[in-house]
Amino acid sequence: MPKVEKTEMRAGQPAVQVLRAGEEHDAAVAEFIRATWDPHATAESVRRSRLSAAAVNPASPGEESPNFIFLQDGKVLGYVGTIPIRVWTGNGERPAHWVKGLMVLPEFRNGPVGFLVLKEAARNLDCSMALAVLPVVVGLFERLGFSDLGILPNFVRVLRPARLLHRLRLAEVGFFRLPPWLLQAAALGQRVRPARGCGPAPPCPPAPGGGPPLPATTGVPTASPSASAADACS
Repeated sequence: MPKVEKTEMRAGQPAVQVLRAGEEHDAAVAEFIRATWDPHATAESVRRSRLSAAAVNPASPGEESPNFIFLQDGKVLGYVGTIPIRVWTGNGERPAHWVKGLMVLPEFRNGPVGFLVLKEAARNLDCSMALAVLPVVVGLFERLGFSDLGILPNFVRVLRPARLLHRLRLAEVGFFRLPPWLLQAAALGQRVRPARGCGPAPPCPPAPGGGPPLPATTGVPTASPSASAADACS
């Protein structure tokens, strides 16, 4: 049985629950996702996502990935998901989870919803980790018992720079701050089709899944600005 945290309510106040999401919450979770992420989400798509994640769960094969919700009168106000993985602790492998995808309805942000749903996730997950960028988010995880492991290095190598440049939308990645002559050179480079061997190269394929163009990268090892907060798993 999943653990459920209930807040004490007085007469006339809305019923509140913070708990692990189950099949019975698919419709409410779909409504929440439509409001925060995907306007086309349905209870059926949520169900399919749960089942497909269970089929490839490396931490507990066949089990659904634990996701947690904040419910008020049956409506989801906050949600956080997990990605099951296996980690090496120095003594052997063990199951663990990345905590990811914390979302709260806009009208309930800057309140207790996000903290309480994260608290429920941390209380139910034996070994868990998370990545955070903002110091306030790192502090939130630390208050829940996580340990800050510092900045993770980030290495990027562009394998096909000509294709990347051809698909790049300069204005959307901040290139408008560059000198005009450099912008003109970059725009000229985009109009030149990348060549392969002696013949003309085929046109660049669209982004997978119809997603946005690839972001700008440099190929130079840099330190990521993202701070990581991770549980000790011991």
